Amino acid sequence: MIGRFVKTDTEDWHGLDCCRLDIRGTDVMSPYFGDPSLWDEDGYTEDTDAVLDYIRGRTSLEGIILSGEPLRRKGLFALLKELRRTRIPIRLETWGTRPAELDDIAGAMMIDSVLVRLTASPGSPAFEESMPGANPYTVVETLELLDGLEIPTEVEVVAVPGIIDADNLGEIASYLGKRTTLTLRQFNPRLASGAEAKELEPLSKKEFTALHSSLKGYKCKSAVRWV
Repeated sequence: MIGRFVKTDTEDWHGLDCCRLDIRGTDVMSPYFGDPSLWDEDGYTEDTDAVLDYIRGRTSLEGIILSGEPLRRKGLFALLKELRRTRIPIRLETWGTRPAELDDIAGAMMIDSVLVRLTASPGSPAFEESMPGANPYTVVETLELLDGLEIPTEVEVVAVPGIIDADNLGEIASYLGKRTTLTLRQFNPRLASGAEAKELEPLSKKEFTALHSSLKGYKCKSAVRWV
């Protein structure tokens, strides 16, 4: 189930000293973000007991991040139950394709924070290309669900050149309430999997800043991430 275990991650949860569990298997195989070696459920997996033993013994940990698409795995609740015993805050990252499962997990207070990552808006003509495997209707359902959850919620939009513009970013923001943060993340070709995506030039600082500024006037909070 755990395709990769990163013992130290201080970048992905607002500077907290975390470890990251990359769950194997995903619904969305975006050419602009993600690791293809983890997309299939079959393949190398970490020893779950060893991972849990490490986490229990790491007293300095401030957070645990579950990445990939954890909500599609039937063993998620059992894993969260064990992680909950450590009393370390848990952040779940998802592509937003499974709103019912997210609602159940959050409602059961099994996580402390959720991040929905997008590389396109659900109404964008490039949605299918950018997020293959995702249903735009379930993504919208997830976005509309977030503000009602009793935990901090965040939507991270990767600023893919030619995919995300002010109109598409505004569409995403329109689904969000004032309790949710929309973070615009700079596109990084090194994190892309598609050959053409790897050749894209990220937005300039001026372009990126202008895109972020277009969020003024929407209910949601906004932030930027440059890496």
